[in-house]
Amino acid sequence: IKHYNEKNGWGTASLVNDGSDQLKIIGRIFIENTTSHFVILPFHHSSNNKHSRSNSISHVIFKKNLESSLFHHDYIGKPIKIDKPFIRQRAVNGQPVSLIVEATAVVDISIQNSYKRYLKTNDDNIVRDAIRTYYSYVFAGVNEKYQRTLENDPDLKIAIKLTNILILSNPSDLEWADSKVNALPGLTRNDDGKEIINGTSSLDRLAQYMNNQKFSFEFDVAVVVFDKDVKDSANDDYAGLAYTSGVCQNTKYSINEDDLSFGSIYVRFKKKEKKCLKMI
Repeated sequence: IKHYNEKNGWGTASLVNDGSDQLKIIGRIFIENTTSHFVILPFHHSSNNKHSRSNSISHVIFKKNLESSLFHHDYIGKPIKIDKPFIRQRAVNGQPVSLIVEATAVVDISIQNSYKRYLKTNDDNIVRDAIRTYYSYVFAGVNEKYQRTLENDPDLKIAIKLTNILILSNPSDLEWADSKVNALPGLTRNDDGKEIINGTSSLDRLAQYMNNQKFSFEFDVAVVVFDKDVKDSANDDYAGLAYTSGVCQNTKYSINEDDLSFGSIYVRFKKKEKKCLKMI
């Protein structure tokens, strides 16, 4: 309905109609002269009180300490049907080539557990709804970064559309997110107590898992998010990992750290030889 941005600052908030004539707020409020900020997240809950509205919306506020970028929208885009992929080309007749990348977010159990702590609930429906809301907002922010970066590019425009969210909790589906399976010798947790995971091993297992699935939908990239510390050695400090040929058929995956602070999804590319470059 309405987006608000702090004047001369990074604070932002959105007032959104959830589709059932209820309003919710999602955003961030920064603390002056610090990088700390408060995250505001909505969540649905049912009430047993006959005088209360069922499926009402409450909000939770918690403090974070990471810098992040501006986000101004809240949506999941509808899939766009395209007969064949574009081939990378320069502008024609003065108009830039416009590419739309349809993304699927993949959420592991660590994110779900974080939400249970923040929302103080074990209700899976409440947690899943909050996760969908949060990542809708995050991917809208990723899209905005592309819009701003390529604003003056004469040849290329890229839009990122979040079209699906997979929330996985079965251990058989999460071998790629298991810190014991994807371990680094001598490293289990970082100084903050967060699990350390071998990024290369996790990414390769993820690609294998996703390529073996038969999904009812198509996507150009799949973006995994988990609340873990991604490393390849003790000295690494990654935000995540991805293949350089990330939009090719079998390597369109990335893994990304996320502590629910609206951090943008940055990755360090893992080099892997591929000749195809499919641009959608």
